[in-house]
Amino acid sequence: MGTLWTGGTIYTMREENDTVEAVYVEDGFIKMAGTEKEIRQNFDKKITREINLGEDVMYPGLVDSHLHMIGHGEKLLRLDLSKETSSEVMRERLEEKTRKIGNEEWIIGE
Repeated sequence: MGTLWTGGTIYTMREENDTVEAVYVEDGFIKMAGTEKEIRQNFDKKITREINLGEDVMYPGLVDSHLHMIGHGEKLLRLDLSKETSSEVMRERLEEKTRKIGNEEWIIGE
Protein backbone atom coordinates (compact mmCIF):
# COMPACT_ATOMS: atom_id res chain seq x y z
CA MET A 1 0.00 0.00 0.00
CA GLY A 2 1.11 3.59 -0.26
CA THR A 3 1.46 7.09 1.08
CA LEU A 4 -0.34 10.24 -0.06
CA TRP A 5 1.68 13.44 0.38
CA THR A 6 -0.30 16.72 0.37
CA GLY A 7 0.05 20.33 1.44
CA GLY A 8 3.18 22.43 1.25
CA THR A 9 4.88 23.10 -2.05
CA ILE A 10 5.55 19.99 -4.12
CA TYR A 11 7.91 20.50 -7.05
CA THR A 12 7.81 17.97 -9.90
CA MET A 13 11.11 18.91 -11.57
CA ARG A 14 9.37 18.48 -14.99
CA GLU A 15 10.07 22.10 -15.78
CA GLU A 16 11.11 25.16 -13.84
CA ASN A 17 8.75 25.99 -10.94
CA ASP A 18 6.26 23.21 -11.88
CA THR A 19 4.30 22.18 -8.77
CA VAL A 20 1.42 19.84 -7.90
CA GLU A 21 -1.02 19.52 -5.01
CA ALA A 22 -0.20 15.94 -4.12
CA VAL A 23 2.05 12.92 -4.71
CA TYR A 24 1.24 9.23 -4.23
CA VAL A 25 4.18 6.92 -3.37
CA GLU A 26 4.08 3.13 -3.29
CA ASP A 27 7.00 0.82 -2.43
CA GLY A 28 9.41 3.74 -2.64
CA PHE A 29 8.31 4.81 -6.14
CA ILE A 30 6.26 7.84 -7.17
CA LYS A 31 3.15 6.44 -8.83
CA MET A 32 1.35 9.71 -9.51
CA ALA A 33 1.73 13.45 -9.04
CA GLY A 34 -1.20 15.78 -9.58
CA THR A 35 -4.26 17.06 -7.77
CA GLU A 36 -5.32 15.43 -4.54
CA LYS A 37 -8.71 14.64 -6.12
CA GLU A 38 -7.10 12.83 -9.12
CA ILE A 39 -4.87 10.76 -6.87
CA ARG A 40 -7.71 9.80 -4.55
CA GLN A 41 -9.81 8.73 -7.56
CA ASN A 42 -6.99 6.47 -8.81
CA PHE A 43 -5.51 5.12 -5.57
CA ASP A 44 -8.13 5.62 -2.82
CA LYS A 45 -8.17 1.95 -1.75
CA LYS A 46 -4.35 1.77 -1.71
CA ILE A 47 -3.70 4.87 0.43
CA THR A 48 -2.74 3.58 3.88
CA ARG A 49 -0.87 6.64 5.12
CA GLU A 50 -1.28 10.38 4.60
CA ILE A 51 1.32 13.05 5.24
CA ASN A 52 0.48 16.75 5.20
CA LEU A 53 3.61 18.77 4.50
CA GLY A 54 2.13 21.92 6.02
CA GLU A 55 4.55 24.71 5.11
CA ASP A 56 7.36 22.38 3.99
CA VAL A 57 8.72 21.84 0.46
CA MET A 58 9.04 18.48 -1.33
CA TYR A 59 11.36 17.67 -4.23
CA PRO A 60 10.36 14.19 -5.47
CA GLY A 61 13.25 12.14 -6.78
CA LEU A 62 15.95 14.71 -6.05
CA VAL A 63 19.38 13.10 -5.82
CA ASP A 64 22.44 15.04 -4.74
CA SER A 65 25.21 13.60 -6.85
CA HIS A 66 28.23 15.81 -6.50
CA LEU A 67 31.91 15.50 -5.80
CA HIS A 68 34.72 17.74 -4.68
CA MET A 69 36.86 18.17 -7.80
CA ILE A 70 40.11 18.97 -6.00
CA GLY A 71 39.82 15.92 -3.73
CA HIS A 72 38.90 13.70 -6.68
CA GLY A 73 41.84 15.00 -8.71
CA GLU A 74 44.24 14.45 -5.82
CA LYS A 75 42.95 10.90 -5.39
CA LEU A 76 43.67 10.17 -9.06
CA LEU A 77 47.29 11.25 -8.53
CA ARG A 78 47.80 9.02 -5.49
CA LEU A 79 48.56 5.33 -5.33
CA ASP A 80 45.31 3.62 -4.36
CA LEU A 81 46.11 0.90 -1.81
CA SER A 82 42.59 0.73 -0.36
CA LYS A 83 41.78 -2.71 -1.79
CA GLU A 84 45.02 -4.41 -0.82
CA THR A 85 44.68 -7.05 1.88
CA SER A 86 48.30 -7.69 2.81
CA SER A 87 51.43 -5.71 3.56
CA GLU A 88 53.35 -7.81 1.00
CA VAL A 89 51.06 -6.72 -1.85
CA MET A 90 51.26 -3.10 -0.69
CA ARG A 91 55.06 -3.28 -0.70
CA GLU A 92 55.03 -4.77 -4.23
CA ARG A 93 52.74 -1.99 -5.48
CA LEU A 94 54.96 0.67 -3.87
CA GLU A 95 58.12 -0.84 -5.39
CA GLU A 96 56.45 -1.02 -8.80
CA LYS A 97 55.40 2.63 -8.56
CA THR A 98 58.92 3.61 -7.42
CA ARG A 99 60.40 2.20 -10.65
CA LYS A 100 58.10 4.42 -12.71
CA ILE A 101 58.87 7.83 -11.15
CA GLY A 102 61.88 10.12 -11.03
CA ASN A 103 64.31 10.46 -8.10
CA GLU A 104 62.85 13.77 -6.89
CA GLU A 105 59.18 12.70 -7.00
CA TRP A 106 57.08 11.68 -4.05
CA ILE A 107 54.72 8.71 -3.85
CA ILE A 108 51.56 9.36 -1.91
CA GLY A 109 49.50 6.27 -1.19
CA GLU A 110 46.22 5.89 0.59
